[in-house]
Amino acid sequence: MEQLTEVEFKGVKLVEENKYGFHKDTATDVDIALQFDIHQTSVHCEGGWKLTVHVQGKPQSNKPAIVTYHDIGMNFGSCFQTLFCSHEMQAIRDNFTIYHVTAPGQEDDARPFQLPLTDPNPYPNMDQLADQLLAVCDRFKLKKFIAFGAGAGANVFLRFALAHPERVECMALLNPTVRRAGWVEWGYLKLAVRYLNSGVVNRHTEDYLVWHHLGYKSSYENEDLCNMYRQSLAQLSPENLARFIQVFLDRSDIGVKKEAVDGPNSDRGDTPVTSSIMCPVLNVVGAWSPHVEESVDLNTKLNPLESTWFKVSDSGGFVQEENPCKLVEAFILFLKGNGYPKLEQIRP
Repeated sequence: MEQLTEVEFKGVKLVEENKYGFHKDTATDVDIALQFDIHQTSVHCEGGWKLTVHVQGKPQSNKPAIVTYHDIGMNFGSCFQTLFCSHEMQAIRDNFTIYHVTAPGQEDDARPFQLPLTDPNPYPNMDQLADQLLAVCDRFKLKKFIAFGAGAGANVFLRFALAHPERVECMALLNPTVRRAGWVEWGYLKLAVRYLNSGVVNRHTEDYLVWHHLGYKSSYENEDLCNMYRQSLAQLSPENLARFIQVFLDRSDIGVKKEAVDGPNSDRGDTPVTSSIMCPVLNVVGAWSPHVEESVDLNTKLNPLESTWFKVSDSGGFVQEENPCKLVEAFILFLKGNGYPKLEQIRP
């Protein structure tokens, strides 16, 4: 029998491709910023708060604007970077300037706020976070913009659209909610805030936020995405995250309503309706998302002629990472139906 020769491999390094948008290497971040024309700036708001805004593309007077806002436990990088830097989004990048807003103190490695929790305003509430978008509009001279928000960010945009309808052209909302927190959400998040205020992100907090973003099915089946999110969560300041979660937990009902209006065909049962949200809305939720009920609740309060409810199959709550192609296709079709007919999705 032929004898096999033993061979020793030295200097071999296994590299696993990171297909998700949680880049924690400084050199990688710089390369992405250069490749996709992303530059960071700060916007100072009333009360001494500061928003970090990543501007993607060259601001031009003839170029429409998209403004994004992330969910709790995230920032621009972990929530939207992969999606807006994807090949499928090239048509959006070519035709729009994108302003990615990060809530105060939610940047990677941000310093904890010095204001004590006993301060009357330890963090802006949800309505104040919405009003801060006016400073973004003024800073970049935006008369109107297209909103693209996820979770808490969708809630912020809904509040802004009610208060300043003339500023919002249309909205794409992922996992939106218009109601106050339920008892189960209140209990889990209240315990998470207690741990975060002690300066640590413990397993309970991680597990809840993973469920909040992915849902049960995706958190068990998509281990890579789950682990990458846990790593990105570790980059956030626990104390600052606690304050953002607390104001989201204390959110009030937004008050979106749908009402019938008198019209020429009212006597035949064709009663027209109107909603307090006057702009077109793309309402997106994953089939396995824990926020399907809230998304449906919002859909019942919107004008059916001005809104589209889209449940993405084979996806949990993190649609922009789990099924970005379907999300991009829906977003482009939505924009084409609202004044941008020349947009075409670029296929892989």
